[in-house]
Amino acid sequence: MGKMSNILNADAPTVEEVTTTPSSSSDDLAREFASDWSAEPAVVEQEIDWPEAGAEAAQVVEEEVVNTTTPERFSTLADKAFLATLTMTAYSSDVTDKSASAELAIAKHASEKAVTVKKDLLPNCSALKEIKNLCASIRKEHIALSMAWADRGARLIPNVDHAFTYWEFARRATSAHDEAKVKLDSQYDWALQRTHIELGDLYDPTIYLPKQEVLDKFSISFDYSDVPTGDLRVVDHNEEINEEMTKLIDEAKATTRSEHARLLSKVGTKAWADLLDPLCNMIWQLREENHDGTTYGFKGKHGDEPVKPSYKNTLVDNVIREIDLLDAWFLQTAKGLDPSMDEATSRIVRLASNFRNASVDAMKEELPLRHSTRDYALKILSEVPKEAKAASLQKTLKQKQTGAAVERVQVLNLVQ
Repeated sequence: MGKMSNILNADAPTVEEVTTTPSSSSDDLAREFASDWSAEPAVVEQEIDWPEAGAEAAQVVEEEVVNTTTPERFSTLADKAFLATLTMTAYSSDVTDKSASAELAIAKHASEKAVTVKKDLLPNCSALKEIKNLCASIRKEHIALSMAWADRGARLIPNVDHAFTYWEFARRATSAHDEAKVKLDSQYDWALQRTHIELGDLYDPTIYLPKQEVLDKFSISFDYSDVPTGDLRVVDHNEEINEEMTKLIDEAKATTRSEHARLLSKVGTKAWADLLDPLCNMIWQLREENHDGTTYGFKGKHGDEPVKPSYKNTLVDNVIREIDLLDAWFLQTAKGLDPSMDEATSRIVRLASNFRNASVDAMKEELPLRHSTRDYALKILSEVPKEAKAASLQKTLKQKQTGAAVERVQVLNLVQ
């Protein structure tokens, strides 16, 4: 796999190395060390060739100093990160019934182009719905544990810590997918037998696939590759190389490096955007109006007991997850690429440490904790680059102004 395998090379020796390395006691080492010094030194006789009288002083021959040190190897992004591609295929039981569509159009005096009847070929197969939901969850977690890279396909996995986390996720996802297929296999025949009852006159046995073909349509794979460095093979531009070919090679190098730089910039831009969504949600949920319970109303015998906020467990976790990805990118994988981003990320990581382990259940009970967490979240928001906040605001304003969109606009306007 090339450089990607270097990510896992740790400094500590493997178990095999530890167990096979000969061990020496302190006494053995002491005796060996002493014997080297106790031995009599060997006398080397050397005849000196004195210069003849009147001869010029012997020339001093400078010894050639050979540099045996290993040249410094500058690390690249490919040494610290790799690309992961998740590929999944699935079977869809939803099909269009052209005959029923035409019949409905006639019955309702409508154009056939305006009417479409869709039917579920396996309406009672819960295992089919479960594996589809599982696939959606796997894709969602794949995105959450990685960073944007190409416009589609491969995504970036930064540094060693995230590499192990991602590989553990891939292992669990593959295992869960296999188990879901086994469950579908056991339930398929039963669900197929009941289909004609559920679909009635819409049932058509000729359009059903054999069970094995349905199962084979479900697949999952994780593919890994090195991050391209943007360097092409070095070519010796000698007289034998056509000038036009040299020009094309130089243009290809420039294009490759330009695309590489664009992708690097995109990773950071998308990382800031991914942080703003859960961060704005946290600030909105912890806003001052909620602290006294008025937003949620009151209860109790006298109607004076405020209803506790119903925060989800992901309120803090989603923010911390995105900050960890920022840390992995700006402070570990691509450190030095943009010093201003490195500094902002460092401040954000320090601020987040104040509520990293905050309990959502405790927030429901403790007003000071809600106050302090929101204050830190607002400070983090102020550290996010202005360009990222402006882009998020413009994108949100283009959406339908209801629910989360309205909340995000109000929060972003707090720090404009």
